[in-house]
Amino acid sequence: MRKQIPLKTSIRQPVRTLIFILLVGLASFGFVSRAVEYIILNREMNRIEEFYRTTGTLVPIDPM
Repeated sequence: MRKQIPLKTSIRQPVRTLIFILLVGLASFGFVSRAVEYIILNREMNRIEEFYRTTGTLVPIDPM
């Protein structure tokens, strides 16, 4: 089996490849953590809404 050219390049430049893999991993982790945080917060806010109901509304005195 022949080695692919990008594989040879990544073997020749291990530091650059490692930095690239770490950068992609960090970006993926950031995206996934934000998505999970949004899902958890949204679920908890919906759960808390059941216990607290509004008793009134605020109306501005001057509409402008």
